[in-house]
Amino acid sequence: MKVSFIVPVYNDEKNVLEVIRRLQGLDVPKEIIVVDDGSFDSTPDLLRTLQNDPDVVVHISQLNFGKGTA
Repeated sequence: MKVSFIVPVYNDEKNVLEVIRRLQGLDVPKEIIVVDDGSFDSTPDLLRTLQNDPDVVVHISQLNFGKGTA
């Protein structure tokens, strides 16, 4: 069984990579889905560095729709 972690982020450049790193360190079959909700800091650029990671799915929205949309 695979666990899906959905991580909504908004202007979280200081913490987003650490949160993902900690999730990656969990010893369970998993996928990590990161949804950026229209950040205007460097969060989208940081998330683009993860796009080749097979355990991480990144979705970057150009507009802010609220965390519930994630």
